[in-house]
Amino acid sequence: EGFRAAPLEPAEQARRAGQLDRFLRLVPIEYDRGVDGTRVTLAFEIQEAISFRNGVAVALADIAPELLAGDPAATRELTAIVDGLGRTLEAAGAGRAAPAETVRARTDRALELVDELYPDSWKEAASGADFDVIAASLDRLAGAAKAGSWGRAEQARLEAYGIFELGPEQRLRGIAPSLFVRIEGLFWYGDGGDSGLVQLVKRKDAGPELEASVAALQAELDQAAQRVGSSSSTGAVISNSAIVVFREGLEAVLILAALMASMVGPARRYRRPLLAGAAVALVASAITWVVAQTVLGSLARYGEKLEAVVSVVAIAVL
Repeated sequence: EGFRAAPLEPAEQARRAGQLDRFLRLVPIEYDRGVDGTRVTLAFEIQEAISFRNGVAVALADIAPELLAGDPAATRELTAIVDGLGRTLEAAGAGRAAPAETVRARTDRALELVDELYPDSWKEAASGADFDVIAASLDRLAGAAKAGSWGRAEQARLEAYGIFELGPEQRLRGIAPSLFVRIEGLFWYGDGGDSGLVQLVKRKDAGPELEASVAALQAELDQAAQRVGSSSSTGAVISNSAIVVFREGLEAVLILAALMASMVGPARRYRRPLLAGAAVALVASAITWVVAQTVLGSLARYGEKLEAVVSVVAIAVL
């Protein structure tokens, strides 16, 4: 149990741990798309869920020795859940589907165990695993295009872009905006002479142009992985965030100072309710942030649809 002839280096362990986390999160998403109740509606979605589950099993086997050394009981429970998911998904592939809620509940429990078992360094490595999942999706896109299955090719493109959008994109915008624009163009309508994947899939072009665009996109993603994973990128993100918060905070202080400047003499009694209002606003801001994080996190699987709704709300606010 947990034997590995050639133990992995710490950096590779963290990478496999990140892959396990990302692949595991995608299993219920793909499965939910492929079933309606206990009926399989899209067999290829079930196959993708099986592929992700198999990726979880391989990654778990690689890091099992470390996990068993920390908490044997939790590791064995996690292994049992992953094995059970495999049997459930294989049954669905044969037409005997379990409800999506069942797969979601098992996955949620597995993710709870992962959170308990992983050291902090492994949890931080999950962001790097986004690029591994994107690469796997692009491989499926190329394979589906060669087979003439353009619906699956477009699904793989959207999946790759969705993972990029919900993970690396947010950091890349701040530390390498030009690289972000380049990657965005290759996913969509092209950039720098390379056609966009959405155009190629739409016109069902499985020739050299598709291979060139996928290769160009993968090269840019490799560069993005280096930028996002570098220590300097972390400092850049912190600096950018600090500047924005300082700027907005300074604006709020100036507004309060302008209001309080007029509160002299008899009007001085209004300073206390003004400060009380500012304190309530601070608490309300913290609550709003928690609610927004919770709501957006629970809706993350909707990808571009969620971005569209949030953008419309932002426009309305402006």
